[in-house]
Amino acid sequence: MLREIAGLIVPAVADYCRIAIVDGQQQITDIKINHIDPQQLELVRALYEQYKGRANTLHGVQRILETGKSDLVSTISGPFLEGVRDNPELLRIIHALGLQSYMGTPLIARDKIIGAITFSSIRPHRHYTPDDLAFAEELASRITLALDNARLNREVQQARDQLAIILQGVADGIIVYDKNSQIIYANESAAQLTGYASVEDLLTAPPMSTVARYEVIDEQRQPFPRSQLTHLRVLAGEREPEAIIGYTNKMTGQFERWSLVKSRPVNDEQGEVIYVITIVHDITERVQAEHRKDEFISMASHELKTPVTGLKGFTYVLQRRLSKQGDEQSLHYLSRMDAQLDKLTKLISDLLDISRMQTGKLEFLQAPFDLDSLIIETVENVQAATSTHHLLLEGKADVQILGDKDRLGQVFINLLINAIKYSPQAGKVLVHLSRDEEHAIVRIQDFGIGIDAPHQQRIFERFYQVTDPEGKTYPGLGIGLYLSKEIVERHDGWIEVNSRKGKGTTFSVILPLLQESL
Repeated sequence: MLREIAGLIVPAVADYCRIAIVDGQQQITDIKINHIDPQQLELVRALYEQYKGRANTLHGVQRILETGKSDLVSTISGPFLEGVRDNPELLRIIHALGLQSYMGTPLIARDKIIGAITFSSIRPHRHYTPDDLAFAEELASRITLALDNARLNREVQQARDQLAIILQGVADGIIVYDKNSQIIYANESAAQLTGYASVEDLLTAPPMSTVARYEVIDEQRQPFPRSQLTHLRVLAGEREPEAIIGYTNKMTGQFERWSLVKSRPVNDEQGEVIYVITIVHDITERVQAEHRKDEFISMASHELKTPVTGLKGFTYVLQRRLSKQGDEQSLHYLSRMDAQLDKLTKLISDLLDISRMQTGKLEFLQAPFDLDSLIIETVENVQAATSTHHLLLEGKADVQILGDKDRLGQVFINLLINAIKYSPQAGKVLVHLSRDEEHAIVRIQDFGIGIDAPHQQRIFERFYQVTDPEGKTYPGLGIGLYLSKEIVERHDGWIEVNSRKGKGTTFSVILPLLQESL
């Protein structure tokens, strides 16, 4: 670029010119010269070399770079020549070039000197004036802008090249969409994870072609709604949605893979979404391992159900026989065994529910019911089974809920049992009923050990258990809250938790009202 600029300056503005570019340490990294007579270029280079090593010089490229100020010598005559008579070689070069007039100006970009440009005349009739210098300064500002833009473009391209190299080596698929949902960037992993032979094939594919080629399913192996694709959810206003998606090839019927897909927006200065960045993480092995675990749980639960049912039957027969015999001690032991069988039955039932839920086979009945009656019945049943805590019921919702009464009852029983289990010293649990314009709210509050903030969202994960640093153990498999959350969400509701370590915990179940209750 410097060579082209020098070619434009000579002969229009100067008979020869010099353009120098410096780095951040003000060291010259590039210098270009041009002369109307190419045979004189060696003399021009020699002139620069003589000036470069000259101490306390008043003119030239080095002086301009040091001061950052423009320089003008309208006539190369007596006073100027007297100043260089101490260097005969320099004086000889000036005469050999026929130097008549000279001017120079710095190149300044964003308040930093990036170089200098000098203009020299060898024609007796061309003597530079202050007006010529003003023109040169304007020309220099335009040259500076062009050079700075070129530098920025190079830096941007270098950054893009470096980023591309980095992203191509990332195992996760990375896809960038524009605001029209068109893919404008993808790495090799993205192409592989979405079933394309190359990045070029992915970039040139029609929008939503992946959905057309594959049957896309969710975690429950149900059809995945197109509107729930994470990049579309970002374009619809969500901040950082994520989803687990499975792909089955429509042509072969062969299952391909599972992916965890996350998207986030890139906004302009006005906050409008201009790009969506999507990360596709392959979780096929993890999901397959979980599926094998689910199959084992389902099989084991079914296998356990039959002998447990048999044991319950034998327990009932023995209880009747021992009652007739009046053997109170044996009845006491048998009663304890029966209670443990009930716990085992509930555990098996929960495990089977999890298995059904993972395969989308957990059934829900849809019927209207009175929420207050369900809560009263649940509190009474749990109260009858505990002598350590007093369950206090406050408020009322006075609403109808549409859903599966037994499943929701299972949720409230689980929350009440947890409240008792995790507040061994408290002696009471509060149950509060209320409603707002659109929802019924059931709050269950204990005054027990509480839950640390980092655990408060993870407690709803399957098989997740909080480790108590004090070494206290609380029996359980970590499935009750997972089931409760899933059941409530299947009713278009949600569960909130509010807790402080050592101060107790409040779980709030929020359910939509039946339309007639609004």
